Amino acid sequence: IYTDWANHYLERARSRRRAGASGGGLARDCADGLLLADVLEGVTGLKVHRAHRKPRNPQQM
Repeated sequence: IYTDWANHYLERARSRRRAGASGGGLARDCADGLLLADVLEGVTGLKVHRAHRKPRNPQQM
């Protein structure tokens, strides 16, 4: 249910990412925070600033 909800808002935000695409579940997909930032952009309609789109270390995730 949550995966479908997240994918709905990812489509709305025009994100290329999809929840559940990795096969590891929603928790694994949200582990680096990028998918979560994309979902928040879809829900709120606002841009999430300072999100590291290519995190190099765990602190940037």
